[in-house]
Amino acid sequence: MSVLALLLLQAVTGTDSTVNPCDESLVQHQMNVCAYQAYQAADKKRNAQWEETHNYMKDLDKNQNEDGRIGYAEALRKAQRNWIAFRDSHCQSVAFQFRGGSAEPLLRYNCLEKETKRRTKALADLATEG
Repeated sequence: MSVLALLLLQAVTGTDSTVNPCDESLVQHQMNVCAYQAYQAADKKRNAQWEETHNYMKDLDKNQNEDGRIGYAEALRKAQRNWIAFRDSHCQSVAFQFRGGSAEPLLRYNCLEKETKRRTKALADLATEG
């Protein structure tokens, strides 16, 4: 989704309005923009949780005996990279139900948001397991 599209939506709906345009009936383009914004909000939370969990894993690494295996933080980084690749490919395949159609971005962003929220919870669970 382009930055220009987001700016146009803000210009049309107004930024000072107390009504969220994403709560109203929308045309497809607006639904796509709202889905993108929801995904971005979820991704921001995931990034914050990532930092917390990664720091937790680095702390665990400080207290571990060297046994020749990779550490907690490195394992987490590797898993996160693999998860991002999986999420992106998975959501692309989900969106292909409407391949080439105006709803394709909506399905993709909805999937990205859903999977990102799941990952955020999984990351939080890792940081609290003991």
